[in-house]
Amino acid sequence: MAKIARFSKKARRVLFLSDEHCGHVAGLTHPDYNITYTDESDDGAQKRTRRIKQTKQRRVLWDWFAERVNMFRPFDVVVNNGDAVDGRGERSGGTELLCTNPDEQCEMAEAVLDFVCGGKSDLYMVYGTGYHTGKAEDWEDIVAREAHAKKIEGEGHYEINGLHFAVKHFIGNTRSPASRYTALSNAQIRQWLWAARGQQPKANIIVRSHVHRCLYAGEPGTQSLALTTPGLQGLGSKYGVRQCDGLPVEFGFVVFDVLSVDQWAWYPIVSPLNLQGTTATSL
Repeated sequence: MAKIARFSKKARRVLFLSDEHCGHVAGLTHPDYNITYTDESDDGAQKRTRRIKQTKQRRVLWDWFAERVNMFRPFDVVVNNGDAVDGRGERSGGTELLCTNPDEQCEMAEAVLDFVCGGKSDLYMVYGTGYHTGKAEDWEDIVAREAHAKKIEGEGHYEINGLHFAVKHFIGNTRSPASRYTALSNAQIRQWLWAARGQQPKANIIVRSHVHRCLYAGEPGTQSLALTTPGLQGLGSKYGVRQCDGLPVEFGFVVFDVLSVDQWAWYPIVSPLNLQGTTATSL
C-alpha cells in the first residue's frame, strides 16, 4: 500500500498503540510467536478446529496491522497506552492463553514494539490495568526495559511541537450507545480541573484506551480533542463472546502529525469490521 506522507516535512509523527494483550489467543501476535496448529493435533475435533481458526485470525490481524504501520512509518514518537500483555487469565483459568508465562508474554510485546519502532522511534509507555499487567509485579516494566522505552508511568503528559497530550489507559465503559461519549467528556473536564488547580498542564488532546473502541469528541475552535484508541486484540475472548452484547470493539491504532498547537492532523486507523466477521451455520 502507498505511504501516507506528513502534511508538512517539519511535522512530527506520533503513533498511539494500546491493548495488544500479547499472550491471549486473540492478542496481537508477532509471526515469530504465532503457534501453528495442524490437523495432526491430538485434541478433539472441535477444539482442534477452533485452534486452527485462532491461528489464522492472528495471522490475518498481524498482516493487516503490519501493512498499515509500514504505510505511516517512520514515527518520531510511539506511545503504548497500556495492556501490552494479557497476564495470567485467572478468570478463565488460563484457558484463553496462547502463552501462560508472563515473561514470554513480555517477549511477545517487546517483539511488537521493536517492529513498530524499528530502532528509529522514541518509545513511551503507560501502565495498563492490573488484572492484565500484574497487580503486584508490573510486567510492563519488563517490556519497557527490554524495548528501551524512554519512560513508563501511570499517566503520560507529552508536549510535541507545542501540542499537549494527556495519556492514560483507563476510562469507564458503557453498553449504552446513547451515553458512550459521556466518559470522554468527563475525562476532558476532569483534566481541565486538574489544570485549573495547577497540578497538571492543560492538555489539548486527551487520549484514553481500555474500551477497544475508537471514539472522539472535539472542539476545533479550542484546538482540543478527546479520544479513545481502538484495541489491538482480536475478537474471541470468552467474556466478550458470552457476556457482552453492547457496542462492537474495533481493531487498529491512531496516528498524529503535529506541526504546532494549531496545525496538526490525526488518522484513526481501524480495520474493516468484516475482517473478523462471523458466518451462519447451515443446518
